[in-house]
Amino acid sequence: MNNLNKHTTNRIAPLDTWRAIAALGVVWIHCWTHFNNPSLKIGPIDFYRFIAIVGNGVDFFFVISGFCLYIVWRSKDINFNNYISFIKKRWLRIAPAFYAAAAIVALYLFLFEKKNVLVPLLANIIFVQNYSDDFSISPPFWSLAVEFHFYALIPFFIYFSRKQFWLTIITTYILSNFLLFKFHTLNYNYVIQTKGIHFLMGIVLAWLFYEKQSLVSKYFNSIIHFFIAVLVLFIGRYLLSEPFVGESSINAPFFKVLGMNLLIIGFTAAVWVTMVNNILNNIFSSTVGKWLGKLSYSIYLWHAFIMLILSKIWPDINNAALMPFQPLFFFVGVLFLLIPVAALSYNLFEKFYFKKTKSS
Repeated sequence: MNNLNKHTTNRIAPLDTWRAIAALGVVWIHCWTHFNNPSLKIGPIDFYRFIAIVGNGVDFFFVISGFCLYIVWRSKDINFNNYISFIKKRWLRIAPAFYAAAAIVALYLFLFEKKNVLVPLLANIIFVQNYSDDFSISPPFWSLAVEFHFYALIPFFIYFSRKQFWLTIITTYILSNFLLFKFHTLNYNYVIQTKGIHFLMGIVLAWLFYEKQSLVSKYFNSIIHFFIAVLVLFIGRYLLSEPFVGESSINAPFFKVLGMNLLIIGFTAAVWVTMVNNILNNIFSSTVGKWLGKLSYSIYLWHAFIMLILSKIWPDINNAALMPFQPLFFFVGVLFLLIPVAALSYNLFEKFYFKKTKSS
């Protein structure tokens, strides 16, 4: 049952599959909303709303990021030189592919939609695009700013956690929930202030996996535990739906905090089981999952642009029987174009980073 030795020197395969699920989930939810969230009933169940959980892919990415960044700092001294080196490396990891995508999208908007993109492009380059709608070039790019802001903050968290681990964890958790309660509306959904729980749970997951795995896996390691975690995740997602957190709900802050906690804790627990349970570990270590996981960043970066291009030539479907399937058809069409673009983007703008870090 113990997979620690298996993962300490190698890339953790289940995380790649989770990255793939998160990235494809974001693509799917945007394809679905592109057609105004139609229903696809299978008996009493609305299939589209049932799988809407995957639309929280960005939330899942942030948890995985917290996990990975704990590993980076796990055995590293906290000092100014290491901090600057860390920021440079993280910039080198995300900037080339991001800047390439931003430049091409901006060029398209300037040439074909006659939009002024100079200021938005500058905002994206310096990672402040999430603070104003006027800075938007492509809607998904907001998360790159939040990610980079987390890079700037995590060394301080690690520094204090080494001095007072539980005090730092508890204080950060309470503060994160307070900020989420205070800034619960959609206007604040795209800033680091409301994403503390995500990154914190990823850090806690990594700490448990590397420091306490043998202890915790005795009590939480089975397929049944995985399904319990997924159920918690689904409940959290349900509480984050419009009836609970919409502007008309007087208890929206409460449901936003409760729903987000259940969503993130459920996801974190599900990831844990896929790493420590041998059967699930093998399932989540498939070749396709690992390959798509490697492409997940580029899939995320380019999907909105591919959707924009494809929507220009997408035919109207007036057949009543086929209309509910339109988001699925569009999703397949987007993936048909997107996967080759993501593979090219990975090879041009990401692969060199992994070669560089492996050789250094």
